[in-house]
Amino acid sequence: MIGKDGIILFDKSFLQLLNPREAEVLNQHKTFVCSQLQDEILGNLAKKDESGKGRDFFTELASKLPQDARYTYDSFTLCALNLLGHNINLIGKIPELNLTELVQYDPKIIFKYICEQRLQKNVDQQVIEISMQRKKIIEIMMPEYFRLYLLPELTKADYSPKTCKDLSQAKAMAESYLLETKPEVLLEQIFKILQVEQVPFFENKGNEISNLWKDKIYKEMKEIAPYAAFVLNVEIFFQIALNAGESLKIEGNSLSDIRYLHYLPFCKYFVSHDKLHIRCASIFMREDQEFILGSNFKNMLKSVI
Repeated sequence: MIGKDGIILFDKSFLQLLNPREAEVLNQHKTFVCSQLQDEILGNLAKKDESGKGRDFFTELASKLPQDARYTYDSFTLCALNLLGHNINLIGKIPELNLTELVQYDPKIIFKYICEQRLQKNVDQQVIEISMQRKKIIEIMMPEYFRLYLLPELTKADYSPKTCKDLSQAKAMAESYLLETKPEVLLEQIFKILQVEQVPFFENKGNEISNLWKDKIYKEMKEIAPYAAFVLNVEIFFQIALNAGESLKIEGNSLSDIRYLHYLPFCKYFVSHDKLHIRCASIFMREDQEFILGSNFKNMLKSVI
């Protein structure tokens, strides 16, 4: 049974399983709406469908979100903040960050504003199109970064994905590679990811991050900026697993799914019905965390209606 005090992270696949009454019961728990889920819900706004199914699907998902859910900044913004010295722990608590320079990027305010705008008649579509533009650019550029830069680096360091046989080995290879990476290479990888992800304020803070980390290795990052180290590990793991070939059968369009794992440190329970999450989530979860299959949790909610 899920404890009422444990924070629940859930994905779109689980939200799709719920009927309105079950979604109401979900609101009785402590829940966390991560940036990845927001992006996936907003992604339905960009769908061109004369029948209106795209809009109906968006409305259905948005209406199921718990009213009292917690929100936080996207994982790469949190990485940058962690590298700058802000405390972001890995012990099941959602980061509390009241930063004046990030007020304009408050995820809950932006997300709810777009939802409200979309549901109104005669809304200015420019607001929605701007919000989706960043996501489209990232979807194009990030695979190119991995293909042109990261994969050659992995191969050069004798961590070719083609030698990987299972997901546990992929995680071990990612960890070993990062531990052996020279400071300048590690910093360059971080910078490339933050640039591609268009992290707010990064252009103004890049030099500061560079000065703080130009001589530090991954082992020090795990101690000083553990969240940034965790996310970088997930990203490298995914690319190794993705490029391992038929032995692991990870699909290229799974990048959006794997990034739910960035938010695992902030929860007690992760609820999903997604095949990739079923295979990968437990590899990155602490001993005090629990992965719950979406259909099982749906039945739990149904039992208390």
